[in-house]
Amino acid sequence: MSRTLRSHKVRAQSSRPARRELPTTRTISSDATGGGAFRHVEDSGAERSAVTNRDLNDINRLLAEYYVNFDRGEHEAWADLFAPDGEFLAFGRSFSGHDRLTRLAQSAPTGVHVAGAPLIEVDGEHATVQQGFLFVDAVTREIRIGFYDDALVCADNRWRFRTRRCTFMTPNGPADQP
Repeated sequence: MSRTLRSHKVRAQSSRPARRELPTTRTISSDATGGGAFRHVEDSGAERSAVTNRDLNDINRLLAEYYVNFDRGEHEAWADLFAPDGEFLAFGRSFSGHDRLTRLAQSAPTGVHVAGAPLIEVDGEHATVQQGFLFVDAVTREIRIGFYDDALVCADNRWRFRTRRCTFMTPNGPADQP
């Protein structure tokens, strides 16, 4: 749920009861298709930069490629989803740089990710994403649940992870380790 409410506008009184307009935010909650454009309106009512269907589709594709590449053992392709200065934070550690990210993916257990619908906020060439996940280990059948908090950057018309922080849900609450 977004905490960045910009305004609440109320229509002028008429013979019908006033209806509250939806708050204007920079938040996009994507459905499974990733469809729908979003237009941000400032408090003054002036139109600002538009978040396009292409932005939403490209960000949703980045998220899908993350899971597919990781789960299918496409380690190089998985590491390529991060910006050159990109960083993955998990297990109380930080992994950055293409080679280190590739080695991390190669050493990780095999399994399958199932992801929840992402909550996407776009601000020009930067975006944040919050997304829940479930991971099933292929060997042990152990289940891990948690969420990702992402900072994305768009460079050369391509969205990539600047940072991806993994938080596991444990019986004691959110934690860096499962």
